Amino acid sequence: MAKQNDNEPSWRVLARAFKALGGIKVVSFDLNLSFPLVRKWQAEPPSADCPEGSGARNPLDRVNEIRKSADAAGVPEAGAAVIRWLATQAGYRLVRMAALPKTADGVLLETVAAAKEGGDVSGVVKDALEDGRITMAEAQTIHKEIGEAIEQLRRLGMAVDKVKE
Repeated sequence: MAKQNDNEPSWRVLARAFKALGGIKVVSFDLNLSFPLVRKWQAEPPSADCPEGSGARNPLDRVNEIRKSADAAGVPEAGAAVIRWLATQAGYRLVRMAALPKTADGVLLETVAAAKEGGDVSGVVKDALEDGRITMAEAQTIHKEIGEAIEQLRRLGMAVDKVKE
């Protein structure tokens, strides 16, 4: 499958995915949905720019609407939780891209934050092992800290990519 453009409309993403999966017939059969409905998901919907569009709101648009509603309600984490769940089901972890640094000083700050997160992991593991075993609650805390450290390392990698020449 071709590399995705981050600003690509959802209907194009679905059209490319459906093609890779063997076509609309295969997808509609797998989802137990009508062929015309699934076909509309991969067509450009009507808009001010394209009033002749024949598409319909698709599942990607609807998930994005949940995210936007959560943002508007002041609970962006609720929308992010839906997207994070979907990413986890597919075997991915999300990294928040907001406010990535664009300078070498910013990369240094991200490096310090990554080192701090690594230190947090070491600290909770050390505390958990004081009695020679790890409880369920301690394991949950360790996994939480590991997740935060991984996310910070990914942010560092993305920051490096932003400032590279």
